[in-house]
Amino acid sequence: MKYPLECIAHGSGNDWQAICLDLDIAVQANSLHDVTRILQEAVQSYVDDAMAQDEATRDAMLSRSAPLRVRAAWAVRLFMATLFGRRLDRNGRDTTLGFPVECPA
Repeated sequence: MKYPLECIAHGSGNDWQAICLDLDIAVQANSLHDVTRILQEAVQSYVDDAMAQDEATRDAMLSRSAPLRVRAAWAVRLFMATLFGRRLDRNGRDTTLGFPVECPA
């Protein structure tokens, strides 16, 4: 079974960060393409590691999420980008956007 995880990326120029809010996994890269790819790989690796654990450990690993204050900060950032229109950096890329990452569990 696969289901989408809530993820958000923010960047400007060559500095991009992305976080999977559902698993509290964050990555950084030089482009939107790279940061989304790296986050997908990190999520896949994390889920694979979780699935290899005993049931209690696996459940704890897969039910962890970013702290409320982190989720709120990213929600505000995404809300502001949506409210005021997607602001573009000097290279014409979106600075804040949400995207799904499939969870293979």
